[in-house]
Amino acid sequence: MSAENEIFIVCAVDNPYAMMATTMIKSLEHNHQSHEGIQICIINNGLTKRSQRKLVSSIHSPKITIDWLNVNEEYIIQLGLGEYYESLTTHYYRLLIPYLVPDTVSKVIYLDCDLLVLEDIGKLWRQTFDDNVILAIQDSRIKFVSCSWGGINNYRELGMDGKTKFFNTGVLLIDLKKWREEDISEKVIRCDEENRKHVKYWDQYGLNVVLKDRWRELDPRWNQFPETLDVNPYIMHFVGKKPIDWMYDGNYKNLFLEYLSMTKWSLYEQGPFIKLTKKLLSTVGFR
Repeated sequence: MSAENEIFIVCAVDNPYAMMATTMIKSLEHNHQSHEGIQICIINNGLTKRSQRKLVSSIHSPKITIDWLNVNEEYIIQLGLGEYYESLTTHYYRLLIPYLVPDTVSKVIYLDCDLLVLEDIGKLWRQTFDDNVILAIQDSRIKFVSCSWGGINNYRELGMDGKTKFFNTGVLLIDLKKWREEDISEKVIRCDEENRKHVKYWDQYGLNVVLKDRWRELDPRWNQFPETLDVNPYIMHFVGKKPIDWMYDGNYKNLFLEYLSMTKWSLYEQGPFIKLTKKLLSTVGFR
């Protein structure tokens, strides 16, 4: 990988979300207007060969290169994270980014796979860190660490002010140099393990504690949720219910379907709805 004139994007994908990940990358491709090439590094958590083929064959821009990053227990042990292996679900995989990409890569954009990129990603890439480790967006549902249903329930014990803003981890611009130097991944995992009984959203809890004074807020349009209708989002993030669920009744579904139609996937071909659908069909005698 060459870090010169290239945007580095990382996402972590498991098989049920392969269709959404493909649609996200397609939207990114469709709206990328700046001169940089884009290296998309996909942390592969069990994607089938078929899902990988569908994803790759859906992307046509010569500016975009896809690189597969595989994680296994032996590799994690080599990285010195062996004692935390059981905690490393897909949600935790963003913490492995500094170890999986070459040391020559000094910053990356991390993107969840359940979103649409509706603006030129180069504009996000060119943001400056100042002395911060990450750039992120205040979560519009969990605004402060004192939020009782998803924040930092023991924020007082951790010495945090209740009005400390809580950021969503679905879209992050990461200064990898600072992250590596300060051992952020190890600190986050250790924080979650030590405060296990207080944790609801594992990666968000630890990152918000460890980086409480080391993040800068981006324009909120870079991580909008479907209920927000009064702005034009740069990134639409489908938190909660997903537009590939057959009972999804939220906003922006038609926009998602528009980008989905540009890929090799078909609606309801794959997704979280499958287990529910099979369960419903089995109750009326189908298999």
